[in-house]
Amino acid sequence: HTGDAEVFWHKSNTPIPIEFASAPLMGESPADAETGELRQSGAVVVFRDISGRRQAQAGVRRLADLVLSCHDPIISLGFDGKVVTWNAAATGMYGYSESEMVGAFLDKLLPREIEDTLPGLLRQLQEGGRLAPVEMIHQRRDGRQVRVILSLSPLCDQGGHPVGATAIVREAG
Repeated sequence: HTGDAEVFWHKSNTPIPIEFASAPLMGESPADAETGELRQSGAVVVFRDISGRRQAQAGVRRLADLVLSCHDPIISLGFDGKVVTWNAAATGMYGYSESEMVGAFLDKLLPREIEDTLPGLLRQLQEGGRLAPVEMIHQRRDGRQVRVILSLSPLCDQGGHPVGATAIVREAG
């Protein structure tokens, strides 16, 4: 049996969230020596403090809320140029829903004359470079163009290795 809804209390009267796992301890009882049948003779229970995990989960939720509620489009993408996340502000600026854009190539937003710029920018990030914000033209779903300032930053895994990019977009005016 496992679970993580339990709380222990520290002597300082602060709660400690824990997870636990239990397993039966099987053994021969004297009455079953003839048959060799195993019966439960006890249990092993292991408790683990999950305070750090809960704090990390709360931090991730706060960050996700920030991205979702931000007034600027925030888009994450793989180095192949495919959109991984798309917030509501991106939908508002470009007219594409999250379901239309996740898995689609971001160059969909670039006019034909500059659509080849994105792979080079992503390559620079993948190779560990930092990029200054870039002013460029993007294209909305309805075909209208909008001048934007695009800030691209590397999105790294736990080891610090770049695995994608985060794009924050702001209308240039």
